[in-house]
Amino acid sequence: MPWMSTTTGQAIDPNAWPLPDDAFSHPRSAGTFTRFLSQYVRERKLINWSDAIAKTSYLPAKLLEFMAPQMKNKGRVQVGMDADVVVLDPATLQDRATYERPNQTSVGVKYLVVNGAFVIRNSDLDTKAFPGQPVRRPVSQ
Repeated sequence: MPWMSTTTGQAIDPNAWPLPDDAFSHPRSAGTFTRFLSQYVRERKLINWSDAIAKTSYLPAKLLEFMAPQMKNKGRVQVGMDADVVVLDPATLQDRATYERPNQTSVGVKYLVVNGAFVIRNSDLDTKAFPGQPVRRPVSQ
């Protein structure tokens, strides 16, 4: 579901960051993985942390490999891979997005390193950091 402006009713540029205050979409657009980890792993204990991390990193990368070959190097921490690193606090990890304020960032991520650069350090999000590289599917000829 695209992010829309509640002020203008127009779609927000998908590359806009940070999202404007009037950005609206379904709350899971902002908090899907943190909600899964906090509710199904920490609170309900329906899945263990190791399997949950695989479901939110390795498995999505594996699923997308056939469409975007760059994904073969994602979702795993090992030599030769292109993995981003997330350090989170399992006790405080939580989504905050609601229907009233759907563009709220999650909490509980202590560090996020993307392409060797900090995007989150000591729980502070650097909205000026853009170290990631786009993943594109090859164009058919």
